[in-house]
Amino acid sequence: MSRDEVTLAQLHIERGDARRTRRAGLLGWSAAFLLLVGCVWWSSAPRALSVRTVSVQRQLNGPLEPVLTASGHVVARRRATVSAPTTGRLLEVSVEAGTEVERGQVLARIDDRKERAHLALAQAEERAQGAALEEARIAREHARRKMAREDKLWRAGFTSLAAFEDARAAVDLRQAQWVRRLEEQRVAARRRELWQREAAEREIRAPFSGVVISKDAQPGEMVSPVSAGGGFTRTGIATLVDMNSLEFEVEINERYLRRVAPGQRVDVVADADPERPLAGRVVEALPTADRERGTVKVRVQLERSDTPDLRLLPEMAIDAVFRSSDEGSARPAALTIPRAAIREASGGAWAFAVRDGRVQRRALRLGALAGEHRVVLAGLAAGERVVVDAPASLRPGDPVREVGP
Repeated sequence: MSRDEVTLAQLHIERGDARRTRRAGLLGWSAAFLLLVGCVWWSSAPRALSVRTVSVQRQLNGPLEPVLTASGHVVARRRATVSAPTTGRLLEVSVEAGTEVERGQVLARIDDRKERAHLALAQAEERAQGAALEEARIAREHARRKMAREDKLWRAGFTSLAAFEDARAAVDLRQAQWVRRLEEQRVAARRRELWQREAAEREIRAPFSGVVISKDAQPGEMVSPVSAGGGFTRTGIATLVDMNSLEFEVEINERYLRRVAPGQRVDVVADADPERPLAGRVVEALPTADRERGTVKVRVQLERSDTPDLRLLPEMAIDAVFRSSDEGSARPAALTIPRAAIREASGGAWAFAVRDGRVQRRALRLGALAGEHRVVLAGLAAGERVVVDAPASLRPGDPVREVGP
């Protein structure tokens, strides 16, 4: 065999080897394609969010059934607009809105120069009358001792009856002078007390301990206990509120008055702090009604005092839920969920429930507050898991991974 024939023989390819090579290439391309499809699917598939969930609980001792819901305001039982007892010009106002004051503390001072001058004059007159009274007392005692000596001399026969009678007349005269000086001294003392009161009335003091909520007059303005001066005279200097006397005033429709009784429990929620419900008790229904609105005002007293950081202010708006007054009866069971699991919109309240790893939106019908929980009347069943503090991006049908008890 020639050299060229040997070379051609070496270059010959068997059919079986070519077939195997083609098959291996197709398998490689197929595996790469499947891997690419899997990567695209994995990147486009929704990822499970980690959410905190809790179980819907059945509260065996649920809250008392609500019998009435109404709105009202925070009011203060002790509130006063402090005014001047007399007309005068303000020299000083020593408080501002928000100042805490004690009973008897000076709030303002009126010009008292005239009263102080009269007081000084009355005090000097009282001292002078006191000295004159002491002088009359000494003269009276001297006349009495002289009369006693004249009496002994007359009885012993060493003086005349006329001398004794003159000594007795001198005693009567000195007694009358002492009585007159005593009355003049009392008049001077009363005059001094009068001007002392006049001067004291120029200092406006707090009638009770509390907080100043408004400053109604400024130094230099005229103040008076009555409206005068064509509107240029102030009648109030500052408004004072006793924060320890805060309570709630709730307006209810007069047709529901029979549902309210003294001592009845009331759950109160202030608009300024809706996360902290308060406990109260009915004090009384005020004995008058609003004819135009057909409502009656009910006083509700704050019962819980373990919230020193609570910032209730007069005229704040509140919502009140009146409970059944029969606390001795068995309370019904109730389903409750945390208030953080409830979401509200214009369409009503709802929550995210978790089933088979995905969330479902459940419309809720809610009942009363139960501390940090809310009673659920419809929409959930006991034992179901609900999402607490759901992220804003969560949507119905999203897969989730539960984290929680």
